[in-house]
Amino acid sequence: MSIPAVAEIIVAVFGSLLVLWILTLLPARRAFAGQPAVPAPPTVPRSHNPRSFAAAVGTLAVFIVNILTLGLFVVAAFNPEARPFVETLRTPLPREAHWAGALLFAGYGIWGWLVLAFNPGYTPFFRKRTGAIVLAVRGPYAIIRHPRYAAEAALNVILFLFTGSWTSLLGVLAWPLIRRQAIREEEFLLGAAPETYGRYMAVTGRFLPRWKFRKADRPAA
Repeated sequence: MSIPAVAEIIVAVFGSLLVLWILTLLPARRAFAGQPAVPAPPTVPRSHNPRSFAAAVGTLAVFIVNILTLGLFVVAAFNPEARPFVETLRTPLPREAHWAGALLFAGYGIWGWLVLAFNPGYTPFFRKRTGAIVLAVRGPYAIIRHPRYAAEAALNVILFLFTGSWTSLLGVLAWPLIRRQAIREEEFLLGAAPETYGRYMAVTGRFLPRWKFRKADRPAA
């Protein structure tokens, strides 16, 4: 798949996502306001503090390599002089792999819109939070507890198939840290609302849907 074709699909997916987000923003915020809220605990054990420098860096790394990969292809599409450099980052893949990646990328866009629609107040937990916390428990959040983290981690692989660029695969190295960040958030929320969040954890998986034959995800000790 050519660089301009990749860029066109990127722009089309994110353009559609932006339009959908604008159209659904107000009703999404009204619906989100009706979801359960829990107060932030006055004191949090250091081991359960969701703000961890290492985990935050790892989480951001997963996001940044995706943004970098997408940006390189968009820039190269409008700047032919940059295309030779971008081509050096690509690994030859079958055409079918590129198109499968393109379809998965479109699915990622739809999933991303749903995450925003059902959690319009999304704020990464490694940023400072004050006051009550509204729990997102509908839409993608009714299936898994960290749909945004899961989507960005999956995008590391999806972009490799879609673009052929190995740069997105660098995010895989940070997967253990994004898992650590997710666990710290769960420990924090479980301490803030043991019953409410405990029930939620019992019916959802951390990054994958919870099936009956899968053991429940538990925060690390």
